[in-house]
Amino acid sequence: MRLGRRGRRVSVSITDDGPGIEPEIERSLFSPFFTTKKSGAGLGLFICREIVLAHHGRISVASKRGQGTRFTVSLPLHAHPEDQTP
Repeated sequence: MRLGRRGRRVSVSITDDGPGIEPEIERSLFSPFFTTKKSGAGLGLFICREIVLAHHGRISVASKRGQGTRFTVSLPLHAHPEDQTP
């Protein structure tokens, strides 16, 4: 896990050293109902993405076959003014 800050955003990256993800699968990871498993609804990463976007953030994936995969979530340091209550 790696934490970082760039400008007014913070990020957390989680990396594994597994086999990586095929590019055609990587493109669909955040799609609703997409799964490579025999069981499961395929909603987990879709829901994660929706939560991150609701907080004005970004989520990304980078993978290299045989080297592993990295997921990164980036969020603003402060809420947007329209999100703050008086």
